[in-house]
Amino acid sequence: QLRHLDEWNQVRRENAAYWNKELAQYADWLVLPEERPGTRHVWFAYPITVRPKAPFSKGELVRYLEERGLETRQIESGNMAVQPAMKSLKWRSGPLPNAQAIHDNGFFFGNHHLIGEREREAVVGYFKEFMGRQS
Repeated sequence: QLRHLDEWNQVRRENAAYWNKELAQYADWLVLPEERPGTRHVWFAYPITVRPKAPFSKGELVRYLEERGLETRQIESGNMAVQPAMKSLKWRSGPLPNAQAIHDNGFFFGNHHLIGEREREAVVGYFKEFMGRQS
């Protein structure tokens, strides 16, 4: 499988670039992922955070996507301070507003090398349908 890794990573990178381009029109309502200079993301997942000023909640968007067959997941690394396992550890923390925002408003959907043009366009279509109902 390692011999396919570069090819599969490239497909995932192309998917993410497509979603970034197509979903950029909703940047007032969604925080989209970015690949910073000097980095190379392999995009096993495509994370999104719903902005507080959006006219909908993360739950509403996730429910809409799930109803159309797009499985989503909570961003696991949101605010670790609120995870049940942390209760058994001796540690302290101040406010974590960014981690809490990701915990409350972030989600992701999977991305893999078998997602082709038809599937990635379907994902964009779901977002366009949902966003069209918000105006």
